[in-house]
Amino acid sequence: VENLRKIMRDRGLIQATMAQYAQTTPSQFSKILNGSVQISIWQLSNIATGLSMDIIDLFTYPKRYVDLDSIREGSSISFHLRR
Repeated sequence: VENLRKIMRDRGLIQATMAQYAQTTPSQFSKILNGSVQISIWQLSNIATGLSMDIIDLFTYPKRYVDLDSIREGSSISFHLRR
């Protein structure tokens, strides 16, 4: 739930928008944020879709999950150093 709050803050989203993504009412979403109602995996999936995120990234936010098996040998990674 805390990550949902962070995402809302960072993206400037209101509860009504998140409720729409979760396919629930703003009142029910408020209860989810307050911890009086549990959010379902189905609702998390819908929120992730609405946010154009992978569901796992709702749990790791603000970091993104990277499957190490998807990084192939010979891939390059660039680092930019700032002063």
